[in-house]
Amino acid sequence: MMRALLLTSIPLFNSKEAKPESGSRQTTVLFLGLDFIVLTVSFLLVNYLKRHTFHLDDRYLVLYWLLAATWLLISLVTRKHHLYKYDSLKSAFVHFGKAAVFIVYLLSIFLILLGIYGYSRLQLFGSVAAFFGLEMLVFSGIFIYAGIRGRKSGMVTPVQSIQFRDFSVLLFIADMALITAAFYLMNYFKRNTFVLDANYEDLIFLIYALWLGTAIFTRKFIRYNYRNFYYAVTPYIKAAILMAAIMSVIVYAFQMFYVSRLQIFGGFILFLVLELLFYAVYYYSGFEKRIIKDIETAAEVKDAFQHEELPFELEKIREARQRRIVPVTEKMKNWYLRNHPLLFEHLQASLDLEQIDESDAVVLNTHTMYNIDVLENHSKSLFVNLHPVNDFRHLNRYFLEVHKKIYNGGYLVGCVNTINTHRNRFFQKYSNLIANILYPFDFMIHRVIPKLPFFGKIYFFITRGKNRVISKSETFGRLYFCGFKIVGEKVIDDCLYFIARRVKNPSVEKSPSYGPTIKLKRIGLDGKPMYIYKFRTMHPYSEFLQEYVYWQNRLDENGKFRDDFRLTEWGRVFRKLWIDELPQLVNFWRGDIGLVGVRALSEHYFGLYPKELQELRTRFKPGLVPPYYADMPESFEDILESERRYLMAKEQHPVMTDFKYFFLAWYNIIFKRARSH
Repeated sequence: MMRALLLTSIPLFNSKEAKPESGSRQTTVLFLGLDFIVLTVSFLLVNYLKRHTFHLDDRYLVLYWLLAATWLLISLVTRKHHLYKYDSLKSAFVHFGKAAVFIVYLLSIFLILLGIYGYSRLQLFGSVAAFFGLEMLVFSGIFIYAGIRGRKSGMVTPVQSIQFRDFSVLLFIADMALITAAFYLMNYFKRNTFVLDANYEDLIFLIYALWLGTAIFTRKFIRYNYRNFYYAVTPYIKAAILMAAIMSVIVYAFQMFYVSRLQIFGGFILFLVLELLFYAVYYYSGFEKRIIKDIETAAEVKDAFQHEELPFELEKIREARQRRIVPVTEKMKNWYLRNHPLLFEHLQASLDLEQIDESDAVVLNTHTMYNIDVLENHSKSLFVNLHPVNDFRHLNRYFLEVHKKIYNGGYLVGCVNTINTHRNRFFQKYSNLIANILYPFDFMIHRVIPKLPFFGKIYFFITRGKNRVISKSETFGRLYFCGFKIVGEKVIDDCLYFIARRVKNPSVEKSPSYGPTIKLKRIGLDGKPMYIYKFRTMHPYSEFLQEYVYWQNRLDENGKFRDDFRLTEWGRVFRKLWIDELPQLVNFWRGDIGLVGVRALSEHYFGLYPKELQELRTRFKPGLVPPYYADMPESFEDILESERRYLMAKEQHPVMTDFKYFFLAWYNIIFKRARSH
């Protein structure tokens, strides 16, 4: 009968149909009740060995109920009665053993903090030891008799939140100083002196031993790639709890009742507070690197997309073309975007909605990555998110994840609160007088501080990345970096909506520049690529938008991009004063460029030149001082002719030509106020 009861109430997890999550509550309650019986028997047996009676007096009846309450709490927390957790008796033995140790720790803490010292140590420790032995004996029989087997396959594998790094000497030294400081500060608080009496001089060495042992056990000085601050400080909290628990056991086991509970446990609490404060500074100052960060380099993009399955995507596209299309137009107008009529009109004018099937379109209003992760890869041809991208903590990760969800040739529609739209909203909200006073502070908070190394970390910790202001140039540049191409843009209700088409795999050849100094890829001597250093005058990721700006605005009469929105306000000033060119002195001293020569051009701009001039250009090094300032051409064609004359003259007389152009250029700069527009 017992076997029949067990077999009907315990799911056999080695069958394919059974799932650990579907284990019956009846089974868990059955074993919980059986475990309670084992606990009671163990306590009564030890009481009989100690006093030759099974009768419990009032004092030990209280201890029994304290033990039972502790057992129940530990059982619920560790979930040790969920049998699908075990794939062998060994794993059950380890798990039950840990639970027994936790019971001893927790009950010792209760007794010490409550000042209850009169109970027999044999009764307490012996009861837990007997309980563990009988528990394993009973459960071993059940495992063997009922034929229960936990399964390794099909169990939920916990997400690995950390990756191994190395031991931090800084954390070790700082933590040792903090445990010492906490102990002496509590001694001063208790006795108004930092001098320790004889008993506490010995006690501090015991505390050092506990500190070192728990630190090694929890590995809190090993630097890991943590997902967030909570995961990072968890080992410190665990170590502090273990110190307090082990100290409670030691005090109770060795009857060290002379020690002050405030001195010991108050010191542990103070130590933990000091630890958390110190580690917060350590963590947010950039010493600790985290896993969850944005994808900012070409190497990281390549690693993130190394498992991209292009054949699978092509097959999905073929399936989509074979089925009968139900156009998304009506559903988009009357359901998805009924509260956004202007956006619908923009989409209808920019895209052929009649060729997009309802099942291939999705409209969200979210800044949570989970809502995007759950979508099937390569399953959509139109992805619309009505939530501003400003609230995504890791913007590249968001764009790359959407890139995975849509077909090649599919569209991402989103919106961004740019510098201009944010300013318009701000001045609409306040009067001009108040807005002019407050806007510089608002600009510092939402635009400048997020980009500063240390204060940016504080900003993102407080705001979780929400409401920061992103330039149009940076947003579009990130999209191009992530494999998209802008095919439409429009400001609607003071928010810039964009339509981006997936046209290629993300960039794996060049990484974006983000700091105050940038390294730009240019065509050098013999047509070989080289890198020119400059101070930043454009918004981040602007280098990915050169082709877009050219096709949007073409060139002005000076050969520059017309209405180049990539330039910052301070960048315009830098260019007028040639401050942005100063880092090129590094290229000059390294021999990458000469003193006088044609400008070092990007691949796209170089491609606008005639073939013969391209070949002529690559015969010489680029220069710091271009012939532009000597001839002052007024159109792109004039620039080409100016460079052709200079290069042909340099072929005949290289030294004299450079000498002539150098002094003529500086004469125009100083006396005629020649400037690059």
